[in-house]
Parts: sequence; structure tokens; C-alpha cells
Amino acid sequence: PEWVVTVLYGVRVTGIACLMMPLTAWACTTLDPDELAQASAIITSARQLIGSLSASVFIAAMALTSQNALGVDLGGFDSSFWLQCIVPVLAFILGMFVLPAKGRR
Repeated sequence: PEWVVTVLYGVRVTGIACLMMPLTAWACTTLDPDELAQASAIITSARQLIGSLSASVFIAAMALTSQNALGVDLGGFDSSFWLQCIVPVLAFILGMFVLPAKGRR
């Protein structure tokens, strides 16, 4: 039902907001106060750019794997969903190898 999708999307958006605000603050902790405005603008711009590009990639994957002429069917949604699941897992695994090496320096 639509209300389930709406509630789950609301939970998702709230979770993203609760994650991104502390990450932005943490990323700006090592900067001088004069550089904070520029750093916040750069982080926000990068987040918007990456979000737009990833949405385009996921929609393209959905359209390419769909079986009908419109490029939208359940198989396309399924492949786009699994791609959205795989990308964060790969990023997490990559982060496990990159971040510990950075901390050893």
C-alpha cells in the first residue's frame, strides 16, 4: 500500500538527515573558523552532485534491465534495488581497508 511506502520513505529520509548533519560537522572540525563556510558549501555541493549522478546511474540501470518499451517494470526496479544495496556494501568494505591505513600514519 502507498502508506507503507510513504512511512518507509519518511524513515529513510530522516535517517539520512540524522547521518549527514553529524558527518558534515565532523568533517569540518579540523578546519580554521575562516574556512568553515567554504568547506560546508563544498561538502553540500558534492553531496548534491553525487546524489544526482547516482540517481541517474540507478535509473539507467533500471531502464536497461527492464523488459518493456517504457524501461519501467518490476525486473528493472529489482536490478536497481540490488545495485543500490551493493554500492554501500562495497564502499564499506573499501572504507575498512582505506581508513585503518590512514590512522596508522
